[in-house]
Amino acid sequence: MPNYSNVKIVGMHFRGEHAKAYAAALQPGDVLLYERETDNLYDANAVKILTPGGNGFHMGYINADDAAWIGPQIDEGMEFTVTVERLETYRQTIYPFVSVLEMRGEGNESHPQDEAGL
Repeated sequence: MPNYSNVKIVGMHFRGEHAKAYAAALQPGDVLLYERETDNLYDANAVKILTPGGNGFHMGYINADDAAWIGPQIDEGMEFTVTVERLETYRQTIYPFVSVLEMRGEGNESHPQDEAGL
């Protein structure tokens, strides 16, 4: 069962002040949404991280090293839950670190991806 921990979310500084503010407000245990971005010019395995809720604001990306493993698994139909583990600050930017855990079993009728229509 593929599970990933200590996965760094990056790119908030490219997304603007709103993305940085959202990252700073995250708490351990918060669940985030994800979406593959197969047309990304810089990373063919790109996985966007989105805020939960109706509008799913694009906050950042799973770092490229981890996306190289996670992106192809999403393409194969695997579903994950993305949960905030902790936040770290580097050069005045807050970086969320998340766990990306495979969703298993038939009892998963509803999960964050369904709520966002992804």
